[in-house]
Amino acid sequence: MSKEPFYVTTPIYYVNGVPHIGTAYTTIAADTVARWQRMDNHDVWFLTGMDEHGQKVAQSAQEHDMTPQEWCDSQVPQFTDLWKELNISNNDFIRTTQERHTRGVQQFMQDLYDKGYLYKSTYQGYYCTPCETQWAKSDLTEDGKCPTCGRDVDFIEEENWFFKLSEFGDKLLAYYDEHPKFIRPKIRENEIRSFIESGMHDLSVSRTTFDWGVPLPFDSKHVTYVWVDALINYITALGYGSDDLSKYNEFWPANFHFVGKDIIRFHCVIWPAMLMAAGLPIPEHVFAHGFLMAADGSKMSKSKGNALYPRELIDRYGDPPPSVSDLVNVSLVRVQATAVGVYEVTQKKDTIVLNLEHLDVPMIRGLLVAFNGRVTAGAGNRPYLSVTLQPDEKPLELLQSILKAMAEILASAEQK
Repeated sequence: MSKEPFYVTTPIYYVNGVPHIGTAYTTIAADTVARWQRMDNHDVWFLTGMDEHGQKVAQSAQEHDMTPQEWCDSQVPQFTDLWKELNISNNDFIRTTQERHTRGVQQFMQDLYDKGYLYKSTYQGYYCTPCETQWAKSDLTEDGKCPTCGRDVDFIEEENWFFKLSEFGDKLLAYYDEHPKFIRPKIRENEIRSFIESGMHDLSVSRTTFDWGVPLPFDSKHVTYVWVDALINYITALGYGSDDLSKYNEFWPANFHFVGKDIIRFHCVIWPAMLMAAGLPIPEHVFAHGFLMAADGSKMSKSKGNALYPRELIDRYGDPPPSVSDLVNVSLVRVQATAVGVYEVTQKKDTIVLNLEHLDVPMIRGLLVAFNGRVTAGAGNRPYLSVTLQPDEKPLELLQSILKAMAEILASAEQK
């Protein structure tokens, strides 16, 4: 029997930033889903990568007396090496400076141009170079700063090409109604609906004051706006824009885009609107997670001196380091166990202990049979089932085995 395809992505990470704990959080979450789907007999394609264009990258390269490409090449290993050390199981790693991506972006933008969704005008507004984000004056903080990073913004006026984003407000709202699980969790959908209902403006999709980006095929004086460039990676990595569309045909639309909540507008408004305009399928789900917060409840940031970095944690907690991926995966699988009825999951020495308050008798009996000889059961106010780890078996592997057994027991019961 052929395996059903499953495509999961992380955002592509900005080449100027050092990978921090939030970067690892998103990547490990996507890795967990990828591994789980492989165990469930899916043909998984897991993508991550690097966002290497934009004004800030060009500036950083100049500051280091390098070309932009040299600067990007020097920064990529800090990500690829970390993912190897964390045992991340991605199938592909895309860079927006790769020819396969450039070709696909130019085909996509040419298609929007040919279909009449792009026009030339003058952009007047505020721009945060570190975030590479356009802002209206009403979006800024009370003291005129970027609402995302809190840094100064620049007022710019330049000739740009614009995408007719304002035409897609009603279409997007209708799509959300027809696909209620497109944006997860629900609270994020409420934020997006509010944003659209407040009024949509057309989006500037090119820049002319620098040249480090993908040139527009119909106007070479303009380079593609870095966020538009970056979003298209999800399909260029599958071969969009090339002669070989086999992976694109198999895996698109994506099952899940994993993103942080701070970039949800790009993924739930701009990206689906661009795909609608191009006549391409829209991803099934965008999951926007929250932030890992500092102890005082504030967002971690380098400027505040409270940021955490995976490298620091690896160096602190072991040589050889424990698998951070496994540690976080255990936590996420515990969440999955709770969702299917196991009230609580804990690890005690060489056993996994399940609180069985919310499981019915047939399920408990099925688990006793499935793990015969490895199980201790107890009754009382909090009935439990304790499964012993086998030699060389990791807690994550046992948790996944337990969940798989529960799924098989449920499937068997439904067939009777």
